Amino acid sequence: MGSEQSRFIEFDDFRVDRVKRRLLRAGQAVPLTAKVFETLLALVESGGRVVEKEDLMKRVWPDSFVEEGNLTQNISVLRKALGERPGAHQYVMTVPRVGYRFVAEVRVPADADGGAARSSAAGAPARETARLETVASLAVLPFNLLAQSADDEYLGLGLADALITRLSSLRQVSVRPTSAVLRYARAERDPAAAGRELQVGLVLEGSVRKAGGRLRATVQLVSAEDGRALWADKFDEEFTDIFKVEDSVAERVASALALKLSGEERARLGRRYTNNTEAHEFYLKGRYNANKFTLERFYQAVECFGRALEIDPDYALAYAGIAECYFIAADLYLNPKEALPKVQEASVKALKIDDTLAEAHTFLATTRMNYDWDWAEAERHFRRALELNPAYAPARHWYGWYLTVVGRHDEAIAELQWAKQLDPFSLGINWFLSAALCLAGHYDESIEQARELIALEPNFWPGHWALGVAHTYQGEFGAAAAALRKADEIDASPMIRGALAHVQALAGEVEEAHAMLSELERSEVYVPPYYLALIHAALGERDEALAHLERAYEERDGSLPLVKVDRRLDGLRGEPALQRLIERVGLGR
Repeated sequence: MGSEQSRFIEFDDFRVDRVKRRLLRAGQAVPLTAKVFETLLALVESGGRVVEKEDLMKRVWPDSFVEEGNLTQNISVLRKALGERPGAHQYVMTVPRVGYRFVAEVRVPADADGGAARSSAAGAPARETARLETVASLAVLPFNLLAQSADDEYLGLGLADALITRLSSLRQVSVRPTSAVLRYARAERDPAAAGRELQVGLVLEGSVRKAGGRLRATVQLVSAEDGRALWADKFDEEFTDIFKVEDSVAERVASALALKLSGEERARLGRRYTNNTEAHEFYLKGRYNANKFTLERFYQAVECFGRALEIDPDYALAYAGIAECYFIAADLYLNPKEALPKVQEASVKALKIDDTLAEAHTFLATTRMNYDWDWAEAERHFRRALELNPAYAPARHWYGWYLTVVGRHDEAIAELQWAKQLDPFSLGINWFLSAALCLAGHYDESIEQARELIALEPNFWPGHWALGVAHTYQGEFGAAAAALRKADEIDASPMIRGALAHVQALAGEVEEAHAMLSELERSEVYVPPYYLALIHAALGERDEALAHLERAYEERDGSLPLVKVDRRLDGLRGEPALQRLIERVGLGR
């Protein structure tokens, strides 16, 4: 970025002037004390890396000994000066017990030395070119469908998903994942407002119509700052040339961002994972169904991906799609012992065809973690996924959870917060961040994160569940039970009722806990044995708890890897059988 040599550094509508040592917002001075300004400068110069507390204090107070509270106060003042909402982490992210990381997009303006902005090679006004060059974040909204039929319902989201996959291959631009834009799949949206909510500089949006054998699309690139269209184009192609539409749009976005692409990057941008239009159409239908997140839709998605593979057996992305469906279904609906081998099989097949798929490495890593308990191999595949696509939010999400399970809590929280920055509306990421904070012992922050998730989607039961579990860890059993009962009103999941029975047992409501335990043990729905073990442990029934943990081992219960770090099992820590189980899961060291 060259920020070390430049007088100015910018982020959002802020400009940091190193020479005059001042901060401007939209040209207006933002009053900062010298120490707060130095704190800001240290963070924006860090290149997105975590700055440790000790290093910050040495820089800001080089000749004085100060308490950590001085730094905390400085950070608080800085956040207020930047207008950061409590808990939003829009600019400064706390990495508990380590330090801070500046998470907003940082750039050097085209007129970094105070001179005129560079002019555009295409003859566009110099001011606009400079502004475009500083934008490094983009959201692709689902395309509006015009005159849709039931058969074409998949097309709007599918086309957006395909463009997200292409543009995500570029390291110079941060592209929000498909999960982040699902909420905008409706005609009445405001693209600029969506961009501001997603914390991006640009929004790609448009409409699409499939008429007969032709595909007609209108696409525009919009500034999230002021809603102005920076360019627009129309495409009218034979449906068999849907690739041509995707190629053209991706190239136009790269051109508008003034990206200097290497030959390798240009090849990635134009890459086609299949050249068969019919196979690609089934893939788009699969992606559409997978993003509906119901068991029925997952099965429909797997069927669509399978049809794509019948047509083109070398379609690696379709195998990755199957792996993703079974992984999410295993977490929500299916016995993991049945579902996870299918995740593993599909991931391996995808990687045999194409070893550069971040998606396939990610979901293979999850099975190495949750099924094989091969921790070294899991981490290797997670790291490979992030090397291939640092902005792939699911890789950061599940790598963060891996780090939680193995007890590397500070790293875990940093990864999950990064995933949240990439996909702020992901319910799953917000949920797991709350759980990771709780397991790390940061209960107040876990509760704050759970409440933020509930505000994001009140009818998502894991938000209330996470709030209840955090209160359980704090010993606030009344508040825990209230939150879990709210979750139970939304969805009578075995995870909820298991957590509620556990709280009842801890609170001395033994009769109620036994009644719910009996109900869970008779359930026809799959009940994770790990939760039955927690209830027995809280009731003081050690042998029964250990027996259910053994069953969790046999069934590859996805919660079992928590056995090392879950403090709800602390009453069993003295049991040799528990230590042997931890060692068998590969977490003994």
